[in-house]
Amino acid sequence: MDLGIPDDDSSMIDNLYNNEIISFRIRNLMKNMKGFRNIIVHRYGKIDDGLAYTFIKDNINDFDVIIKCLDNIMNKY
Repeated sequence: MDLGIPDDDSSMIDNLYNNEIISFRIRNLMKNMKGFRNIIVHRYGKIDDGLAYTFIKDNINDFDVIIKCLDNIMNKY
């Protein structure tokens, strides 16, 4: 399978979606997680700890969804 060389994280996720390896929903989850990670790691602006905690708590199951998707991909390829 040749997906090309991605320019960055976003294009890697887009390549997976454009080649029908991941769904639109998984694409969006991964991009949102990447964006949140960048905010935390690179400290873009002031972080509201309460808001960050609520976001993580409300979206923790997204990890399970993505892990299941990746497991399916690994078993397929």
